[in-house]
Amino acid sequence: MVMSPHTPMPFPTGIAASNTGLLINSAALTSGAAQGPSPGMVDVRMASFGETRTKPQGPESSPIRVFLVDDHQLLLDCLSSYLENEPRVKVVGTSNSTEHALAQIVQLQPQIVVLDVELPGRSAFDLAETLRGRVSDIRVIYLTGYASDVLLSRALKPGCYGYLLKGEPVSTIRNAILRASEGEATFSPQIQQRLVLDPNSRRFSLPSESPLTALTGRQLEVLRHLANGASVKEIARLMHLSQKSVDSHKYRIMHKLGIHDRVELARFAIREGLTRP
Repeated sequence: MVMSPHTPMPFPTGIAASNTGLLINSAALTSGAAQGPSPGMVDVRMASFGETRTKPQGPESSPIRVFLVDDHQLLLDCLSSYLENEPRVKVVGTSNSTEHALAQIVQLQPQIVVLDVELPGRSAFDLAETLRGRVSDIRVIYLTGYASDVLLSRALKPGCYGYLLKGEPVSTIRNAILRASEGEATFSPQIQQRLVLDPNSRRFSLPSESPLTALTGRQLEVLRHLANGASVKEIARLMHLSQKSVDSHKYRIMHKLGIHDRVELARFAIREGLTRP
């Protein structure tokens, strides 16, 4: 049965489920009941951030400024083209690497960033953390092919406005952008069913942590590349590191996980969902 966002569901006040994922209306979570906003303004509290935000509304509101980051140019071109037909959204820029994206986003000051998890260079999660300190009220929606618990956990800890899998219809991405601008988060159904909401902190989390949470962000990136079959030399090039640094990370990863050879390490990473689908 297809559920609309307004269909009553057994979630706390302010949360509804739909066939495109979990929608969270933070204002209702904060107040415990829907209340009328002040004229021209709406009080928005993001459940995974725990911050109160205000957003002007009205017929003269400017389009939502969006920046897209993905290492596949075809996806960027297709998504940009699709969003051009949505008058409420304006794509102000695109990038296929984290280093280029950082400079462009700081300069263009978008409201929402749609960010792939797997990118050349620095971690997408490190990029998101840096942006939160340099761009006012920026909101991040992750778009990825990975449903790994450890990657989802890294996205949730600082807060995000969505975690969507690339198997979703393109209309779901558009709707997630519109909802993020109103303070709502959207998750793919496969992600939604694994989340737990703390009603006190209004934060989402996973019911249990992956052993991979012991790794640093850089170690996790190295492990993901190893699991996908990359050599030490290739990883060094992709991550802009020396081969000696990659070897050092590999040793520390194996030590932390209690794994003693690369084959066993690759099998472990596959079980944890770190390989491409």
